[in-house]
Amino acid sequence: MALVVSATIAFFYYKNSKAGKLVYLFTVVRFLVLFLLGVLLINPKLKSTTYKVSKPGLVVLVDNSASMTTVDKAENINSKIALLTDNKKLQDKFTIEKFHFSNDIVKDSGQTKFTGDITDLFKALKATDNIYKNTDATVVLVSDGNQTYGSDYAYLAETLEHPVYSLIVGDTTQFEDIRISKVNVNKYAFYKNEFPVELFFNYSGQQNREVSYKLLAGNRTVYQGNLSFSPLELSKKVNLTLSADSKGVQEYTIVVSDLPQEKNTDNNTKQFGVEVIDEGTKIALVSSFSHPDIGAFKKSIESNQQRKVTIASPSEVLNNLNEYNLVILYQPNQTFSKVFEEVNKLGKNTFVVAGSRTDWDFLNNSQDNVLYHKTTQEEISPVYNSNFSSFLVNQLPFEDFPPLDGYLGNITINGTADVLLNQKVKNISLNEPLLVMIENKGKRNGYLLGENSWRWRARSYVETGSFVTYDEFVSKLIFYLATSTKKERLQVNTESFYYGNVIIDAAYFDKNYQFNKNGNLELKLTDENGESNLYTMQLRNNYFQFNNSGLAPGKYTYEVNVTGENISKSGGFSVIGFDVEKQYYNANYKKMSKLSELTGGEVTLLEDTNQLIDNLINNQAFKPIQKSSETVDSIISWKLLLFLIVALLAAEWFLRKYNGLI
Repeated sequence: MALVVSATIAFFYYKNSKAGKLVYLFTVVRFLVLFLLGVLLINPKLKSTTYKVSKPGLVVLVDNSASMTTVDKAENINSKIALLTDNKKLQDKFTIEKFHFSNDIVKDSGQTKFTGDITDLFKALKATDNIYKNTDATVVLVSDGNQTYGSDYAYLAETLEHPVYSLIVGDTTQFEDIRISKVNVNKYAFYKNEFPVELFFNYSGQQNREVSYKLLAGNRTVYQGNLSFSPLELSKKVNLTLSADSKGVQEYTIVVSDLPQEKNTDNNTKQFGVEVIDEGTKIALVSSFSHPDIGAFKKSIESNQQRKVTIASPSEVLNNLNEYNLVILYQPNQTFSKVFEEVNKLGKNTFVVAGSRTDWDFLNNSQDNVLYHKTTQEEISPVYNSNFSSFLVNQLPFEDFPPLDGYLGNITINGTADVLLNQKVKNISLNEPLLVMIENKGKRNGYLLGENSWRWRARSYVETGSFVTYDEFVSKLIFYLATSTKKERLQVNTESFYYGNVIIDAAYFDKNYQFNKNGNLELKLTDENGESNLYTMQLRNNYFQFNNSGLAPGKYTYEVNVTGENISKSGGFSVIGFDVEKQYYNANYKKMSKLSELTGGEVTLLEDTNQLIDNLINNQAFKPIQKSSETVDSIISWKLLLFLIVALLAAEWFLRKYNGLI
């Protein structure tokens, strides 16, 4: 239609023209202009349909933990996995991807080395389910089913979206086994005191057995005894009381005798350690009324066995105030007047916690570190100050913590202040401190300007499943306030001993005590034989860290140096050997069977891998899906058409002008 209409208009437009022989040229040009305009308005499109065959996914999820090589050879396991991943018929039917896991899940295209030091099956299955969410996929789990870390994966089965086919590695035959399943002991003990040890023994078998056990301190036997087991009595608990006669880290070994035909004897020995300290830190927590914060502070502080908290009223604490390393003053009022006089006279470090029942007129007159001109009472949320440098703070989600009850107002600080938490009210960040450390006149003083911090401890438990992280934060805060050492530009946090995984944190500050993330920290570790290794500590947000689970058991000395600076810190620690992955010799057939049954999968032994392959190939539930997609593309380029139309109009105008037709 565009062609006919354009030709007709162009013909009649130049029918009676005086252009002579050029009339044909003008007619053609006008025809092309009109036709191209018509094509531009019509904008013709071309529809096309493409078809794609989508194959279901087959996820081969391999347990990378060291326990796999305890129950079978690595070469045999990898060869069976290769049968799955390299099978041509499976590749035609599935899109195959391989992952391995220990603590985290990692995509893997080569041979698995089985070097992981823990097994978190729950985390691996959950992560795989999330990766392939809303897709057609099947999981083949290659594992011995022995989990050493995380939540019980058997309870995850009913929530999984994809079927799990268990390929079980290891012997499912149950052998007789005696093992030391658990040792409960405090991390710290006081010199010349006694400390309790709780030992748990477990037996697997159908016979009546008598075994002996002994507790060694080095090569010296400090306790020994006998235990009886039967099919009706499979576990025993032994309570011991040991004397802390030597200072420092004391290492102990508990050994139980082997059974006649026991296959796995690695779990018949377990080591543990206790740090014996000469004296602890005494802390007075002074309050004139009861409050949940008081109990929370006591719990957090005494989670470190080196510290003892005494809760007292202002009148009760006066007689023995000099015995304490730190005095916590909870919401001071007029009844604290003599306490402040004595604290100032003795030069004691203090930690003041303020709140709705604090008498600020009294407090402003009793000390000169913080002068607070309060206004209205508000709920105040914490905001972490990344430039805090007084001590190394472990990562806590402060911004997610519940708000504290306190007062707004203008704050005047005397002395050297280091703000750990700032205030935020109704999503507005204020340039005022909520938790601040102050060094003034040779004393260290802390101020928390809000009550109900017990909610922080509760929230930390909800988020992490334990109080440990929050209690460690409070422990570092108390350690800082209870000592009077000079602030240092390099701070290093270590434990006295580690069970396998060694974590060393360090913080480096510039001359203005601002955290310097550009610092290069090197860690030199020297073992008992004098052999040294040099490591570069990795930056983790606002601290540097060394994390290594491959150090051999023994005693080590360390030295942390800042490259290009004459700054270093040194010390020592012990690594106590314990390989949790060697505690199992048999596969956990029962639990893996339950997992596959609840998810709609199957259970196969490693030696029957070909049977699993045939089942997957012949299973009609796994079918490729043909998907169609329709695309609509414009045939013309409107930019090119516009250019041609403008060029033709310009040419027509020029020719008519040149020939005097305009």
